[in-house]
Amino acid sequence: MRDWPILIFTILFPTAVGTIGFAALSGVLLKGELDAAHQYVVMLNPMLMACVLGVVGFAASFWHLGYPFNARHVMRGVASSALSREIAMACAFVAAVGLTTLVALRSGRVSPAAVAGCFLIGLCAVWFMGEVYRKTSVLTWTHANTHVMFFGGLVVMGAVLGLALVGLAAGPILGLVSLRALFGWTAVLVLIGLAAQLAVMPSYVTAIDTNRMNAVRSYPLEPLEVFRTHAGTRCVRWIISLSGAATLLCAVWRTIRSGEPAGFPLTFVAGVLLFSGEILGRYVFYAIHD
Repeated sequence: MRDWPILIFTILFPTAVGTIGFAALSGVLLKGELDAAHQYVVMLNPMLMACVLGVVGFAASFWHLGYPFNARHVMRGVASSALSREIAMACAFVAAVGLTTLVALRSGRVSPAAVAGCFLIGLCAVWFMGEVYRKTSVLTWTHANTHVMFFGGLVVMGAVLGLALVGLAAGPILGLVSLRALFGWTAVLVLIGLAAQLAVMPSYVTAIDTNRMNAVRSYPLEPLEVFRTHAGTRCVRWIISLSGAATLLCAVWRTIRSGEPAGFPLTFVAGVLLFSGEILGRYVFYAIHD
């Protein structure tokens, strides 16, 4: 599989967007309980992580272009190219998150509106990320499954990473109601992200099977057959992802039962499983056209 740089980009960048989205959600959920200083503590870790993931993922994408130092030329087609729009919006997201985080570090306060604005920019970038693949000759990429996969991964990885980061910074200072809200919303978001990806799978397989281009020599050759060769890998991916979801639900149950942040250690285990599942799913996505 030769697309490792772009695989890294499509994992790290949506995770950065999802993490900044979880920071915004945390600010809303905890607004009534925390003052501005404690809100800063809660939201800073996800913001810093979003900066790091966004920069690293964005940098990895340039190595996929073959000649990284010529990557600036991709910006010339913003008016007509989904790839150019993706890069432009990714640049805007990284710049916005970096500026918002820098202002927060200097002032000791976080602007929830600015964080929400960063999230919206990131969503646009991920949309164009999906459009890059939808508008290709690779039959296994042209289905709505591509968008669902990217946005589903954004929700799953952003939520579980955001919860872990908030827990590291603010677990001891949060009350029972806030803990329950954070864990509950994380579980809901993860389940929605996984359920959406599972729900679209039957129509995805049907679309590949019935596509009229299967009768001609197209790229990749015999896409359904190539897709079927990775059936075992897809099954392993979903076993890992669902195990991660089950572990997260156990963390939620422990936290609700004890009234303390007892579920945070299990959250890290769930995060490893969920990230592993998303990475494996992305590997299959790119390996299909090798």
